[in-house]
Amino acid sequence: MAPRRGKREGSIAQRKDGRWQGLLTTGYRDGKRVRTTVYGLTYDEVSQKLDRVRRRVTDQRPIITRDQRLDRYLAYWRTDVAGPRVRANTARSYEATIRLHIVPVLGHLRLGALTPPELRRWLSTLAEGGASDATRQYARRVLTIALNDAIIDGLLETNAAALIGRRSGTSTRKKFAPKYLTLDQARILLAAEPTTQLGMLIATALPLGLRLGEALGLRWPNVDLEGGQLHVREQLQRLDQRWQFVAPKSEESRRTILLSATTIDQLRAHRTRQKAARLKAGAAWTDLQLVFTTRHGQPLAQRNVRRAFDALLARTGLPAMSPHALRHSAATLLLAQGVPERVVQRILGHSDARMTARYTHVLEELQHDAATRMDRLLRGE
Repeated sequence: MAPRRGKREGSIAQRKDGRWQGLLTTGYRDGKRVRTTVYGLTYDEVSQKLDRVRRRVTDQRPIITRDQRLDRYLAYWRTDVAGPRVRANTARSYEATIRLHIVPVLGHLRLGALTPPELRRWLSTLAEGGASDATRQYARRVLTIALNDAIIDGLLETNAAALIGRRSGTSTRKKFAPKYLTLDQARILLAAEPTTQLGMLIATALPLGLRLGEALGLRWPNVDLEGGQLHVREQLQRLDQRWQFVAPKSEESRRTILLSATTIDQLRAHRTRQKAARLKAGAAWTDLQLVFTTRHGQPLAQRNVRRAFDALLARTGLPAMSPHALRHSAATLLLAQGVPERVVQRILGHSDARMTARYTHVLEELQHDAATRMDRLLRGE
């Protein structure tokens, strides 16, 4: 038998379909009692939801129901649900997308009134307003995440935003096709600027598969040259007009990578050059213990790294790509050498093996190219 709840704690009962339902009086309107209903798979789940509702009443915060307008629900979701679990940059991206692309068209609708046809019209309206395909798809993704949480909270039974992506054919998500460096291209890039900050960043990030933020946030205490290990423990981001070191994007991203003898020698030489630069800068040097810095020890800005990387590719005659292609290249080259997918997953810090497996189609392309070359060789072409 379910435990009996105290006065003003709400009531909980099991439905015929096996789910549990909770009711809590949250106030009065026009002399009539207003109740909030929550649902869950277990008694404890519903009890916890009712406790959260009661706390919101105590704190005089708005109660969210399926009859609530979408703009009000999204305001609650952004601050109370998504806010605590995502990075600051992601939270800002959510806020901008909700404010610019979701609320102006859908904000007046009730949460429970969202339907696939309504959302298709929304996407069409965004397109007519000049929003790019990427912007529309990201807006749909944000709304999908928000409505999934509404389902968890028992406010909705289906997610209309997810349905239009899966059933209507409106989703334009393309097959994962990363840009990457071939072995010859990687060698050209590594030889271009072996002693500059950019060159050393490339020489470190490429073989280790580091994300750009991980490389820029790398500090000497996390580089064990004697033990031949590099510890990924933080990333560098620009937040609120200042530099901040933040935790990696997932627990798997916190990893230790073994260094090759070449990388160890390169980092030793780089540290020696940095010590000389620090002496030259004197009091102007900012000591953040960063491996890659400006001439005064300041962090390297991602936008400046991207510009310098673009210029380097142009000078060396290599195809245009973003610095993130270094990470794609690491995965591709490792798999091409026969390194097991599980090992590559650990090196890159992928949280899901499926992320690593996405690179296998690149290997198929390489194998096809190898077969063509062999055919031409045997034909004497």
